[in-house]
Amino acid sequence: ENNTDLSEDELAMIEPALYHFKEIWCKGDEKSYEYLMKLLQEKFRNPFDIPAIPACLVLYGKEGAGKTKPVEVLFDKAFGSEYVAHSVTFEGVTNASGHADSLESKLVAVMNEIPESDYNHRKMFEQFKTLISDKYRRSRRMFQGQCSVPNTVFYIATTNNKNAFHVTQSDRRYFMLDVSSSKIGDSDYFKALVENLEDQWELLIQYILNYKVSEKTKIPDNALRAHAKQLSLCPVGQWLQYKFEGQDDWIDTEVGLGIVDTYQDYKAWMQD
Repeated sequence: ENNTDLSEDELAMIEPALYHFKEIWCKGDEKSYEYLMKLLQEKFRNPFDIPAIPACLVLYGKEGAGKTKPVEVLFDKAFGSEYVAHSVTFEGVTNASGHADSLESKLVAVMNEIPESDYNHRKMFEQFKTLISDKYRRSRRMFQGQCSVPNTVFYIATTNNKNAFHVTQSDRRYFMLDVSSSKIGDSDYFKALVENLEDQWELLIQYILNYKVSEKTKIPDNALRAHAKQLSLCPVGQWLQYKFEGQDDWIDTEVGLGIVDTYQDYKAWMQD
């Protein structure tokens, strides 16, 4: 279905980019794709404005799945590389003394492959949640003291670990996508994708701006958010699922079954 005002020929010209965002990032889920369009739409329409409902885009997936490069190319082309902060560390973003110089005057901050040592720091994670929703942020420059500046930065985080963000049931500050790994190692696919983004970025942005998003569109509760909610119930449950995910043989032992039962009982009690 053509959900924009673009012609069929124009849509064909940006097909590689559209396929990647819809089928690789969103895995064909219509609600996730619509919200992704809404998030990008708001940033491209009002790049210097404080968003009414801010949200950090979190892309989870294996290395080489195509999480970071597409957004870097798209925003570099749209705003200019001087307005995009690349390879920002999680620690730098949540610096208690104020934003690092690397984020000054930036419109987009790309936090590449957040490692375990960063997201495992609870205080740092809570600081970042507050930072997303704050309309103003502290800025400290050498010899200039501290001042407050509008928080217009669009935060994008990529990670290889499903447990990178502990999203509670009511937290709407994170839009999380489970990126498909189906194109890992396909160099021809990614070469064509980057070329398409670089050559047709203006048409792609036109597509995003024209995309008809419902006014009631909100962050969907997809499988990844459900997983993060479940992990946030207790540290024991987080460790068990992280440690044994994908290892079916361990639950055959008597001790393993006991651990699973204990965790399920505890999880049900916490939910109640």
